[in-house]
Amino acid sequence: MKKIAAFITAFILFIISATVMTVSDDREIAMNNPKLGLWVNDYKDKSATAINQNLGPKMSLLLGSSEFHYGKNTKYHPSKVFANRSGQFMIVGASYTQSMFHAILVGSSAPHMQRKEAILLISPSWFKTKGIQPGAFAMRFSETEYLGFVKNRQISDELKKTVAEKVESRLSTYKEMKDKIHLYNKVYVYKNANPVERLVCLGQRIWSEKADHIAFKSAVNLTKIKRYKRWVHPKHKHGQVPLGATRRWEGIRIQAEKEATERAGDNPFYMSQKLFEEKVQPRMEFKRNSSLRDSYASSPEYDDLELFIRVCKEAGVKPKFIMLPQNGYWYDYTGFPREGRDVARRKVKKIADENNVELIDLYDEGYDKYFFKDTVHPSAKGWIKINEAIDLLY
Repeated sequence: MKKIAAFITAFILFIISATVMTVSDDREIAMNNPKLGLWVNDYKDKSATAINQNLGPKMSLLLGSSEFHYGKNTKYHPSKVFANRSGQFMIVGASYTQSMFHAILVGSSAPHMQRKEAILLISPSWFKTKGIQPGAFAMRFSETEYLGFVKNRQISDELKKTVAEKVESRLSTYKEMKDKIHLYNKVYVYKNANPVERLVCLGQRIWSEKADHIAFKSAVNLTKIKRYKRWVHPKHKHGQVPLGATRRWEGIRIQAEKEATERAGDNPFYMSQKLFEEKVQPRMEFKRNSSLRDSYASSPEYDDLELFIRVCKEAGVKPKFIMLPQNGYWYDYTGFPREGRDVARRKVKKIADENNVELIDLYDEGYDKYFFKDTVHPSAKGWIKINEAIDLLY
């Protein structure tokens, strides 16, 4: 009995000290800086506190995947193009951040959003037959964003249970996190946890939030002052004014296409010559006709996309879609059947139409020369067309 009492006393002291430290960290993370929304950073993406405490009154979520990390230091990236309208977007996205990741994020952030809008950039490559693999899902999973999701009272128990089952299944390669999520689900979703489990959950929640604060603060602190100023006050070559100030697309579109064309050289896929020689040319023989049996016709990602819409609707957030293209010249070379690729576009459009979701379809740009920097990511020319779509949806 004495041992149990000692344990409980020590546990309570831990909770109190961790809570005090967390409250202190909250003040430091609330930077009140709308420019932070344009910062492309993995730690920010996984930090519920960093995102939610820095959502400005006019800020929409701008969600996507690996494209946000490509060209982020160029003047054509959204973080630069919309620099003078930095209070309008919270950019979140990296490799493997797909529909389920963003559904959880919306559920976590909705109570903190004043402008209830989420613009989702959808890549056809999301819709692989097996969907996102457990290891990739675990790598991008955010414990604190999931906590925010399951604690959101606007989201129905039924929808929470559907998401909870999928999340536990996809964390199969990450037992430690899966056990944590199982406990959160018992407390917040199924509501069948016993008193001890609730107490353990409380300590686990406070500690995860503390770790979240530390990780994000470290990311900010490790960003040197010069780099920090770069994303807060981006510089533009030749005196270029960020488009957010003018919305004049024609001039920068011509400039971007010129740069993309010059960098493409003479390779058959109209991509960056440098990337072609470094990453594509060495594996061309291996990749020729390597995707003859591939198709996007069936994928669990379609269900995840519909879940994203359901979460948005229950949380009071308006979803909007941009359908991205793929480099058609490259995918033809790999033998990936055109019909097997085009089906993704049709299915996404059907999902959008059935749910009254506004969609801008850029899929046909797949055969627009110089749109791509590599086999899938946008070049300067590609980014400008994507930015125009973002501007139209905002």
